[in-house]
Order: sequence, then C-alpha cells, then structure tokens
Amino acid sequence: HAYVHNAYGNLMSQATGEAFARLLPGVRPFVITRAGCGGIQRHACVWTGDNSSWWEHLLMAIPMCCNMSLSGVSFVGADVGGFMDNAHPELVTRWTQFGSFVPLFRSHSMIRSTPHEPYALGEPYTSICRDFIKLRYRLLPYLYTLMRQCSHDGTPVMRPMVYDFPDDPATHAMYDQFMLGPDIMVAPVYMEGAVNRPVYFPRGRWASLSDGQIVESAGEHLLIPCPLEHIPVYLREGAILPQGREMSYVGQRKPAIESIDIFTSRAIPERTFTLYVDDGETLDYKDGKFGFIDISYNARRPGTLALTITSRDECYPCTMDIGVLHLLGVPAAPKSVELNGEALPRAMSADELGRQGFFHDPAAGRLTLGLHVPSRHATVVASF
Repeated sequence: HAYVHNAYGNLMSQATGEAFARLLPGVRPFVITRAGCGGIQRHACVWTGDNSSWWEHLLMAIPMCCNMSLSGVSFVGADVGGFMDNAHPELVTRWTQFGSFVPLFRSHSMIRSTPHEPYALGEPYTSICRDFIKLRYRLLPYLYTLMRQCSHDGTPVMRPMVYDFPDDPATHAMYDQFMLGPDIMVAPVYMEGAVNRPVYFPRGRWASLSDGQIVESAGEHLLIPCPLEHIPVYLREGAILPQGREMSYVGQRKPAIESIDIFTSRAIPERTFTLYVDDGETLDYKDGKFGFIDISYNARRPGTLALTITSRDECYPCTMDIGVLHLLGVPAAPKSVELNGEALPRAMSADELGRQGFFHDPAAGRLTLGLHVPSRHATVVASF
C-alpha cells in the first residue's frame, strides 16, 4: 500500500482518460480528481477536496489554488460555496465572485445541504452571481490562452503575487490576493459583511476592470470599497484583455471578440497579446490545427496611438468578428481616429458604438472605439 499509495490516484485518472480515448476517439476527455501526486496534471484537473461552507475555507482556497498552480497543477479550483454544511447566500455570492477568476470554476455541495445554486439564493444574490458567471464566459478567450501557454511551458495560470513581482518584498508572504495570468489582479472578499478591504497595489498604474478608474501606486495598500455586488479586480499597466461573448454554455454562440480592454502605458509603450484559438473539442490541435490572433498597441510615436489586430489562420480558420475596443487611461480625446485608413465618426455617447465610431469619456479617462470588423487584419490610428 505504501508503495502505490501516491501513484494510485494518477493511475486511476490515467485509466479514465484511456477509456475515454477508446469510447470517444478524437474527443478531448474531461477528467476531474482530488487524488494524485506529481504529474496528475497530465491526466485530470483537480479540486481541493471536501471543504466546508465557512468564510475561513473561502480564504484558504486562495493560497491552496496558487500553491497547486506553482506545483504544476494549473487546472485547479475549490468547491464554490463549500461542500459541507449550509452556506449563507452572502458566502455563496462572495465565493462565486472569487470562483469566476479561478481556472476550475465549479459549484458543489453535499446532498442534504441548503441549495447553493445561484437561482436558489434569492435577490440580490442571484443577480450578482449571474453577473459574475456572465463575466466568466467573457473571460474564456483569455483563460483559454493562458491554459494553452501552461500546457506548452508550465507557466501557472493563477499565481501568487510574488510570481509576477518577485522584487517586491510586500508580495513574498501575500496569500489573500492573486494574479490571473500576467494582466489581472484579483482581491477576493473573504470576510462576512465586508464593504471595504485593503488591497496591495505593486508599483505602477492599475485600472479597475469594472469602471476603468486608475490607481497610481508607489507600492502600497489602499482601502478599496467592495459592496456586495463588487470585488476589487484590476488590470495591470500595459494589459491587453480580449473578452468573448456571454453564453449559457460553451458553444452556444459563434465565437467572437465582443470587446478588448487595452490599458496603454507610458512605461510600456508597445505590447502584443497573442490569443490562441482552436476548436475546443477535438484532438486536432495536436496535428497543428490551431491559430492565433495578435492584438498590439504602439505608442512610441508622440501624439499617436497605433493598434493592430491580425489573424494567423493558415492552419485553422481563427478569424473572428471584433466589436468594441476600450482604451483605458486616456485623459484627452483624440483629434481623429482612422480604421484601415478611413476616418471614424465621433459618437455622442458610448451607446452609439453598436456601429463604427469613437467616443471619449473624460471622467473615466476611457476612449471607446466601435470597430465591427473581422480580425483578419485591422489597423487603428488615433491622433492626439
């Protein structure tokens, strides 16, 4: 028993995957386990086991998932709401908010517990959970790209702050906030009744994912409001975040990039984010059937911001429709904006950008561009 104890969990998941391959050839298996040792990531995603519906276990899930990610198991998550005992709707809501940014996002509970499903919580909890589940679906293109990178070189998807900021001593023992990929910082709310929480901002500029408001930090803790419908989530300076469509399940709608958040930076005058695309179902990617969409900005030329979107679809038809671009941290309105050499009209409000045009919100410091073009090749030049 001692000799095979750790290997048993891995072998069980490996056998399950082999059975899938025989019964559903060509289809990717989905195997989930809570047992295994080094190498389990080859065969299954992992949940952290039977937790309880306690606020303490919500907090514990943050370092547990980060540590698993650092150990090579990036497809990891905890039972949202807690498995044992009865969860108050506030706890389920806060855990759902956290879970929407975790690689394995799964609600689960024991048979005789009170229902943890969002529709059973009552208002305002049901609507808040719905909003974050919708956000999760929009984040799938970003998450899928991170998962592909992890499978390629082992880069963890969800990681502790020290991973991205190793030279900042304040991050070395930090366990209650984390990075999702290189660009999103998440600070879950894990105390009952909390309406504020301290958030540590490493040196630089950060933009709120919810409203685009900018925080300029010298490397400090700030007290951030977090009413029930909100948790602090920030984009790192230089971030490029593509978001897909809201869906009730994966595959319900044709893939598209509904919006792209770009947080341009004086410190990072140019950047490219490469979105990975494949069919999401089969094993054809192993034969090279996948593509990329390159999304770039360049602000090196004074008074000009250039944006390019290009599909690399030689091996897989990955071109998607592009909807709206949100440029964050833009204090002044541009004099003109061109899309593929043609001038875009100035809109009177962001609500008009269901068609091509641009609108600048000086209060939010946000420039919104309605593109509505395929990603095959698009060039935008904003002149200030």
